[in-house]
Amino acid sequence: MSGDEHESPVRHPIHAAEHEVEHLADVADEGESPATPLIVILAVALVALVVVALLIVAAFLAAHYATN
Repeated sequence: MSGDEHESPVRHPIHAAEHEVEHLADVADEGESPATPLIVILAVALVALVVVALLIVAAFLAAHYATN
């Protein structure tokens, strides 16, 4: 029996995410989906939101430690 026979039917989250990224890149390259620009805009907005949130937290922590 090989190791492939006992492979779980549930995909590992990292592999699933990699597959989705590859799929989105393929769709964007081929221009198949009219939603592709929206997907890209939302992805960039999400990354920007996370960066802004981290900067705000860092600023609050710096202010807190500067006053103590």
